[in-house]
Amino acid sequence: MEINREKYDKQEKNTTTYWQKKGFVMLPHGILFDDSLYSSDLMVYWVLMVHQFRGKKYCTPSQSLISKESKVCRRTVISSLKRLELSKWIEVESKAGKVSKYFVKIK
Repeated sequence: MEINREKYDKQEKNTTTYWQKKGFVMLPHGILFDDSLYSSDLMVYWVLMVHQFRGKKYCTPSQSLISKESKVCRRTVISSLKRLELSKWIEVESKAGKVSKYFVKIK
């Protein structure tokens, strides 16, 4: 059985796993100098940027996954998400029983 390598490569590139291994994320200078944020907030923002790859409007990683990838505890993730939202670096759309949507902003 022959594999269509071009089709496979295209499918593979549309995954977070691919971009975690091969891609990179640039952060806006403003977030680095925002005195209202902690270093953990920057890590959480970075993880959200990784998940909002290739022009997507939002991402939907779980708080547990954000915690694992940013290497901070879940409570810190929750606090960081609140600070990022208050500072207008992200918008969060959440509904009871649904996955939260994170809209990462570049200001």
